[in-house]
Amino acid sequence: MRLFLDSLEVENFKGIQHATFQFGNETSIFGANALGKTSIVDAYCWLLTNRDSRGNTPGSDKFREKPLDEFGQERHGLDTTVEARFLLDGQPLVLKRTQRENWVKKRGNAEATYQGNASTYWINSVETKSTDFQERINQIANGDVFNLITTLGAFNALDWKKRRAILIGMSGVDVDAELLKRDEFSSIRGELERLNIGVDDLKKVLADRKRDMAKELTLIPARIDEARHMRPQVSEQDVRDAEYIIKDSEEDLERVNAMIAQNGGSIDRADAQRKIIELEEKIVARKRVISDAYASEMKKLRDTYSDALKRLDTCKRTQSSVAMVEARNKAAIEEAARALEEMRVRYKAVYSEHYKGGETCQFCGQPIPANMVEEAKKRFNDDKAKRLAEINQFGKELKEKYTRAEEAERVSRDALDGADNDVESAKNAVDEAEYALNNRRSAPDIESDEEIVRLETELGAIYREKEESPDEQLKNLQKRKAELQENIDRAKAKLASVESCKVFDQRIKELEAKQTEIGQRRADTEVMMLDIERFITARCGLLEQSINEHFPTVRWKLFDIQINGAIVDCCECMIPAEGALVSYSGTNTAAGVNADIEIIRVLSEHYGIIAPVFVDNAERVNYIAKPAGQLIKLTVTHDKVLRIEKDANNKEVA
Repeated sequence: MRLFLDSLEVENFKGIQHATFQFGNETSIFGANALGKTSIVDAYCWLLTNRDSRGNTPGSDKFREKPLDEFGQERHGLDTTVEARFLLDGQPLVLKRTQRENWVKKRGNAEATYQGNASTYWINSVETKSTDFQERINQIANGDVFNLITTLGAFNALDWKKRRAILIGMSGVDVDAELLKRDEFSSIRGELERLNIGVDDLKKVLADRKRDMAKELTLIPARIDEARHMRPQVSEQDVRDAEYIIKDSEEDLERVNAMIAQNGGSIDRADAQRKIIELEEKIVARKRVISDAYASEMKKLRDTYSDALKRLDTCKRTQSSVAMVEARNKAAIEEAARALEEMRVRYKAVYSEHYKGGETCQFCGQPIPANMVEEAKKRFNDDKAKRLAEINQFGKELKEKYTRAEEAERVSRDALDGADNDVESAKNAVDEAEYALNNRRSAPDIESDEEIVRLETELGAIYREKEESPDEQLKNLQKRKAELQENIDRAKAKLASVESCKVFDQRIKELEAKQTEIGQRRADTEVMMLDIERFITARCGLLEQSINEHFPTVRWKLFDIQINGAIVDCCECMIPAEGALVSYSGTNTAAGVNADIEIIRVLSEHYGIIAPVFVDNAERVNYIAKPAGQLIKLTVTHDKVLRIEKDANNKEVA
């Protein structure tokens, strides 16, 4: 699609009161500064995109579409009109926009008041709604595209991310898909299919995995150390000694029991021996239960103390963060208060100003006409009232800012009070947990256990009953039996701690295996991350190559390698210069202009629309490359009025 600008009629637009401009395939507009050359481009853009050639929206200080008076104020009562006559693929197309002021006389007011502007639109001399007008333009190209293919520098003025997205969209090549077909990236391909994500997302996932695994690996040694500290200290020699003592003592005990049975007595010795064995087994089992409960309780106390320390650390960090916010809010209040005081001083200064003009001419001494004096006073008072209103309005905004700052400070102060309370509460929790841990017995309280006391009392009664035999030999046997049983109990208690050791040994073994397994997974993750880095490096080359193939001379740098080797996205235009590439921002004016024209040619081909190209400040360039469509050059000269030169053919040529 080719759009040819045949003529542009402008009325009451910026500094142009009324003018009609005719264009050819190549048109040069000459004139001194401030004659309206740039206004021609702005009028063209305002008609098609409702912005000026720099992308500014109307009504702002950067772009006022309406004419201004000598005081810089908009002139009222004027219609702003721009009419463009085009040839669109050889067919006539006339677009026109008129902006009128909207004056409304409200009930009870003698005069109408200005209520803003309203625009009317025409397509081929037929009045149409703004939506239909914009839709017709969008059928050719939307406003953003018009700006990109019409105005030099518009593409490079975009945010680099937008430039990059447009260029990648132009490449037409799915670089990732091409690379993933290679065998060297098969591991990446499999992981992408499993997770159903892209390469960039996979890089983030792997980084999260590596971070989580590193965090877990830092915790495992502490857990292993804790298990080793809680494990009872029983050597293999201790176990062998205990087993030997039990075996030897039980054999001796069996012989002693046999001898006691032969001696007889006033008690049922077999029944007494059975009861003794039962009671001794119960005592040993009870001691094991108490020891296990003590170990569990100590672990719980240590965990509580550790959790309290972590919570205290978290509360302190939160307190520090909230304190910083509180300090910033206080500073904001002070800044707003200073600004308000400055506004008050400024208001008083303006309010105290008085008209200083005299009623006689300072040059000739003749009286100044009263109407001129009154007009001068009125302008002074109007200007003073306007400045006071502006100061008052700004003061209101500052007051609102001060109020918002006070509210933010109140909220942050409450948050800081809450954070202080949380820190105090966390400190108390730490103290309580530490006190509970330090005041716990260093060993399980077996001797005072009611069940053990009862069992040992019952066992002692049976022993005393057996010792009541008058036979001295029986007494010695009973004493020997007691000694043997005591040896057996001590040995069994030692073996009982061995079972606890096995539990802790198994836990340590599991943690060490987990440590090895996580270490291997982290290594595998790091290998895949290296594969992704190689993938991204390959992607950089292919992507830049596929995009640069669209440009004859301009080259695009889409990736940057940092000092640490990391690859980061970018989008920088590079221009050939004396055997090297120079950044667009650092090249000379001529090279930048011709690079912009080349970019416009490629964008026009990509979007399927060729439109006029305006080159402002063309006097700075000796040679300007020919764009795909019209070329309109705006050149600063000493001409006092605008002078237009165009090629002999005023119509579109293919």
